[in-house]
Amino acid sequence: MGLGAATGLGAVALSPAQPAAAAETWEVVVNGFTDAAVQAAVSTVLSSTNGNAAQRKLIFPPGVYNLTQPLLRQLDTYTPTQLEGLTIEGAGISSTRINWNNSTAPFIWANRPRLRYFTLKGFSFHSGNANNEWAYIFGDQNGWGMNQAWKVSDVEWRGPWLRVFGIDGDADANLNSEFVLERIFTQTDCEFGDAFFRCGGGIRVPDANQQNQFLNYWVKDSCLTLRSGTVFKFLRGGSLRVQNGSWSAHTAANRITWFHFPTSNSNNYAVNHLSVRDVRFEPKGPDHKIIDCAWVGGFVSFDNCSEGANQNLNRHNYHRYASINQWGFGGVMPSVRYVNCNLSGYHQYDGPAVARGGITYESSFFWRGANAEMANAVAGAEPALRWSSGAPRYRFTDCFNINNISNFP
Repeated sequence: MGLGAATGLGAVALSPAQPAAAAETWEVVVNGFTDAAVQAAVSTVLSSTNGNAAQRKLIFPPGVYNLTQPLLRQLDTYTPTQLEGLTIEGAGISSTRINWNNSTAPFIWANRPRLRYFTLKGFSFHSGNANNEWAYIFGDQNGWGMNQAWKVSDVEWRGPWLRVFGIDGDADANLNSEFVLERIFTQTDCEFGDAFFRCGGGIRVPDANQQNQFLNYWVKDSCLTLRSGTVFKFLRGGSLRVQNGSWSAHTAANRITWFHFPTSNSNNYAVNHLSVRDVRFEPKGPDHKIIDCAWVGGFVSFDNCSEGANQNLNRHNYHRYASINQWGFGGVMPSVRYVNCNLSGYHQYDGPAVARGGITYESSFFWRGANAEMANAVAGAEPALRWSSGAPRYRFTDCFNINNISNFP
């Protein structure tokens, strides 16, 4: 099947050491809407390299693609094992639509070749099977290269998925890092059986402490709406920075968690870092959590965030933290800060009395009625911060409807 370039010229074969000579030969345009057409174009792109560097961009014209074969599959014989600078472009959200239907293999299998400085943008991905995966991303230190510095932008996902991003690795895992997700969208029909973005925890290989090397993920200007499931699940710690967006629950009936951090590594606590700025959340039901965090140490911050669209007074617990006895000190939790936030529901702490870490609220507001009634901080009727056994350390400073109070030493 012929592969037209951007000007309609035929594809030009390149030797591994010969870069493209003219701009029009840099692009390989998929000619057709089938698996065969896509695989032919991918083969041309993968065969056009200069060392590790891709020499061609893969273009998907507008249209609907019904695909069952992975766009990038595991190629054990691929040389070099790492591919750098690969760009894949669609014509835009809704314009280039891919219906993905393969519950045994992900759409992108970033194992071999592994992708560094990878860019993908301008697609809608639709799933009709709850066992589908979008990207499986593996890393180790055995000379096979690394998956690093991805940028995925102007992309939406629809329908049920097992997971969209899966970051995995074994006891030699290293450097699935520096990912940027920008202007990404999940829609109200999205359901995630595992998570939208799962980092660590053993997806296809046994869990390993070394997975704490999965670091540095940035999410910008995005709308992460869903019907049910978990959005970000980091099972070995990690560093996640989120800025700007509108994240909402489609219905109050299902279980939804936006940030789920059930544990952290026993050998490294410094990689536990979540920063969320200028995001509007819309939780709706009793089984919704903006964050459910059991990190031992580290840092969590919410700055200029709002939950104001669905004011559930004191009824639902949207933020939960837990700790364990650690290092002989007692309860150890992250250092948590809420600054300039509009909050609703209540916050919960579970675990022994906190000796390290704690929660600070500064210039924030707990909604307790249309007339901005005063909210109780930690005692009395319907307090904003509650705990089941030992008390957390807490501080309320200059909050709009809670008096200053602190039990920090």
